[in-house]
Amino acid sequence: MHPLPPPPTLVDRADGVAALASRVQSLQDAHPPTAPPLRVAIDTEFHSERRFRPALMLVQLGLPDGSSYVIDPLAAPLHALGPALARVELLVHGGMHDLALLHRATGTWPATVMDTQRAAGLVGAIYPARLEALLRQRVGLESPPSRAMSDWSVRPLRADQVRYAAADVQDLFPLAAELDAALLQAGRTEWARAACAELLEGARAPGWDPHAWRAWQIAPNLDEAERRVIQALMDWRMVEGRDRDQPPHFVLGDGLILQLARTRPAALEDLGRDRRMASGLRKRHGGTLLACITGALADAGPPPPPVPPGAPATAALLRAWAETVAEEEGIAAGLALPPELLQAVAEGGPSAVHGWRQAALGPALAALWEGRVSVTLSAGRPRRAPPLEPSAAPGYDSGGQEPT
Repeated sequence: MHPLPPPPTLVDRADGVAALASRVQSLQDAHPPTAPPLRVAIDTEFHSERRFRPALMLVQLGLPDGSSYVIDPLAAPLHALGPALARVELLVHGGMHDLALLHRATGTWPATVMDTQRAAGLVGAIYPARLEALLRQRVGLESPPSRAMSDWSVRPLRADQVRYAAADVQDLFPLAAELDAALLQAGRTEWARAACAELLEGARAPGWDPHAWRAWQIAPNLDEAERRVIQALMDWRMVEGRDRDQPPHFVLGDGLILQLARTRPAALEDLGRDRRMASGLRKRHGGTLLACITGALADAGPPPPPVPPGAPATAALLRAWAETVAEEEGIAAGLALPPELLQAVAEGGPSAVHGWRQAALGPALAALWEGRVSVTLSAGRPRRAPPLEPSAAPGYDSGGQEPT
């Protein structure tokens, strides 16, 4: 059962935010300089649907003494919290959006971050794992019923919403303590610090990947002109989505980008020949789309490099290999090789891996790349094994004859 937490304090006035900032500052001032960093737990509630960037609706803050605060950013500006939070270690769970939103609201980045989702991914948990699941598995706490999909823009907030929001930050402290111990025992504390620093760096530049087309199955077959047009349209929709506060794929879908790259229309009437081209899109942006295509084809600079022919198959093999890392070494596949890094390795090899991943995965990845290990199936799960000798391969006889 979840212990009854102290009731949270609702902060919806500027003077309340200032008082909370003073309290955090005083805790930091009293914190022993030789002790580990003072941790302050942070969570947010936001609306991300149909937006380029999520809209902040609520901020939850927890202190080590068990007290918690639910701050209404729609009623009270948060800038006063900035200097206080810049001096502490923020405790978050899957906190990339939280950190970016907090920066936009306070103008400040924290000194360091501890992300329980990433830490758990280094000691045997799946990644990304839900907070409720980790609390149950690691510390035996049952979370209150989820209200994550509530309409957090409605005021006044309901009592159950406030309780749910506060519970997240109250529960991060025992979870983080358990994960600290597990990381220390596994000798992975420094890896976790590096992985959390990576999260903070990612929060500084959140957004949509304009090079995601390189992971398309068809990408190796694209010629130079198609690659130029695709990249130009991807870049345009990124800027347009940001300016209109819409997800880029709402502005222009992947399928339509590919078709435009293939057909390369030169006139507005040509745009109307694809039934996926909505009349409103053609009227608003037809001229701009044509200019993007024309400009991409006339660009004298180097084109986006081709995707190697074997990259899709290599990426599939790397996904399977990452599952062996999760199974055999307790490092979650999604943390070991997140999508952008997986694609970079598929195209460029193990040299794309740096930092803590090089220390954790480098030798095993090099062995896979050089053919010194293979990925096989055992009871339906990927496993690493020595490479299969030709004489032992199915379809070969003992004399090494051609496959039958």
